[in-house]
Amino acid sequence: MDMRSIAIGLCNIFTIIFFTVFQVDAQVHSELSHEPTLKQKAEIYLYRNEFSQSILYYKKAIDQDNLDVYLFRGLAQALNRSGKIKQGIDIFNQYLQTSPSNSLYGLGYLNYLTKNKKQAQTFLREAIEINPKNTLAMNNLAA
Repeated sequence: MDMRSIAIGLCNIFTIIFFTVFQVDAQVHSELSHEPTLKQKAEIYLYRNEFSQSILYYKKAIDQDNLDVYLFRGLAQALNRSGKIKQGIDIFNQYLQTSPSNSLYGLGYLNYLTKNKKQAQTFLREAIEINPKNTLAMNNLAA
């Protein structure tokens, strides 16, 4: 083989490697640039202490997926930390029709956070009675 053939072969190999790496890098960046979910947005606002925005996004997320008990937990945390306890009770009461166990859990957890132990126990027991697999309600009842 002459030097020209070796040089062309090496250039081809480097070109293939470059485009392969570039393509993988582009895929990684496109996967990372997706918009956060409603739940993720709610959590971000909660951790930033922007409670009104957090409450708004938790409610939107619950409207899309009222089976995710963690959304009700986050909503209770945002309501408690913002001092909107009465508004929280109203919100969870509104969700009783569409998601009774999770709403009762939310009411129980909100009362737990505000140190209203008797009321918390009542709501948590009701949540477990409706859904015996509601592990968050069981955990908070035990606590």
